[in-house]
Amino acid sequence: MSDIILAKAFSSNLNWKILELLMNGELEESDIASTLEAPPNVAKSHLNGLVGAGLLTIHEKVLPSGVKLFLYGPTGNARSLGYPPRGYQQLCEALVTTLIGSMGQDGARMILRDIGLRIGEDAGRNLISMTGSTSWDPQMYADIFVKKFLTNAGTYPTVRRISESDLEFQQSNCLFQELADKMPGLICDTLDEAVHQGIDNVLGVKTSRLACKGHSDPACVYCVSWETIPGQIHKPQQEETVTK
Repeated sequence: MSDIILAKAFSSNLNWKILELLMNGELEESDIASTLEAPPNVAKSHLNGLVGAGLLTIHEKVLPSGVKLFLYGPTGNARSLGYPPRGYQQLCEALVTTLIGSMGQDGARMILRDIGLRIGEDAGRNLISMTGSTSWDPQMYADIFVKKFLTNAGTYPTVRRISESDLEFQQSNCLFQELADKMPGLICDTLDEAVHQGIDNVLGVKTSRLACKGHSDPACVYCVSWETIPGQIHKPQQEETVTK
């Protein structure tokens, strides 16, 4: 699949809305056009473009009346977006494979967990430094972490639900999709979970993963909950200082 074709597919806001709408299943093209309030001919053009880019599937359904319907849905194997063709995936795979060969699965899992925790805790501290605030609630988490931090990281996040005590968001793009497909136990269940735990440790929240692209789900979905009252100040963990 050409990167130019992909770039063109994701240059359209309507394409993003179509993909988000079809994230959980198939819809008929007239329903898609109606839901998104798009002219039928415009919706059809965008749908065909997404099929051509390999991001949607299409199949024909014939009703008992003889009427033909065209149903569009997610492919389930869309490639990672924005992943630079610089060999990073091959390098990461080689490093993880070397870890497994040297230390075994359990040893590699311990190291990746430690790396993930460090990454997450650093991210949490950077968020606090960036905002100047240690008081986080679901709305602030959605505005700062999901809509800004994760968007800048290239995960194409969407807030699915938000309340006073929790929020749910999804990521349509996995930055390590190719590696996650091959090693979901290490990349998704170890490294990714540790990253979110590290962020949780600093911001005082609890993140649970509800769905995972590495485990063949159409998107990564997370639920973040507050064990304390929303808005209550949570002091980030401080590094211990040794007094001589």
